[in-house]
Amino acid sequence: MLHNLKTLFSERSPVVQKLAILASVFIFTLLGILLYTIVTLHEQRLDGVVVDLAGRQRMLNQRHMKEILLVSRGLPVDYSSTRNVLRQTLEALTNGGPAVLTLGKGETVQLQPAPTEGIKEKLALQKNLTRDFTVKADEFLRLSVGDPAYSSRLEELLTLNARVQDVASDAVTLFAEHSESKIAAMIRWEATIGLFAGILAILLTRQILQANRTLENEIAERKRAEEELRISEERRAEAFRQSDALKSALLSSASHELRTPLTAIKASVSSLLENAGRMTGGLRKEFLEGINQDIDYLNRLVDNLLDMSRIEAGMLVPRCESAA
Repeated sequence: MLHNLKTLFSERSPVVQKLAILASVFIFTLLGILLYTIVTLHEQRLDGVVVDLAGRQRMLNQRHMKEILLVSRGLPVDYSSTRNVLRQTLEALTNGGPAVLTLGKGETVQLQPAPTEGIKEKLALQKNLTRDFTVKADEFLRLSVGDPAYSSRLEELLTLNARVQDVASDAVTLFAEHSESKIAAMIRWEATIGLFAGILAILLTRQILQANRTLENEIAERKRAEEELRISEERRAEAFRQSDALKSALLSSASHELRTPLTAIKASVSSLLENAGRMTGGLRKEFLEGINQDIDYLNRLVDNLLDMSRIEAGMLVPRCESAA
């Protein structure tokens, strides 16, 4: 019986060899697909990090702009750390290197250089605009709120920040398109090799498609969040402008209210000085009572202004009570 089995395998040895070759080709194909898929998935995860960091540049730009506005109004805000993270991340996205992954936690990730010339050009433009914004922001911070050039410099700064945001959005789009193009290329390659890989290639392709859809959904969600942030920042800027207008009107009204009692006090004092010898005691008392009333009015006005300043600074919280 053993002799018969040996004869059978001896007669069919070419078929067995071909089957072994086909099986080897199939196995190596599966291993190649598996290895290629693992590498691509790893690159896709890295691409997701890169897209997230590139998108975070826009939020950091908005944060930097908001911090500049707060500092210009005298609030003790440390904007230098945000500025440093912006520079470091932009440099890492362009030329590769460590980038801060979580702001304030010191967690970093190692990035590869920008994959295409188009992305490098867009990042270079963003870097130049960010440098211009930094220079103009430092010049703007040397101005006081009451400076005549304050409003025009603020509008210029907001316009330049919007330009930086647009370029950053273009960079995010290019990173996302590059990531998607790699996924599309992998899908086409696996579709061709799938004729030999069979079910395993189909499963891997479905996994990649699902990961690609997840990335697209994350990008769409991030864009919606950024749009909401942009609208919120526009509303905040409008609120700042309305606040400035209200402060100007309040200052004008306060100046008028202060001038009226001061004029009355000045006239009363002048009358007392000029007619001191001819003025009766009753008339002098009447003048002094008028001066005292005007001074009380000024005290109340100054107290009201101080209370409004404390409310605006958050030191005093108004409390509404129903009338009995």
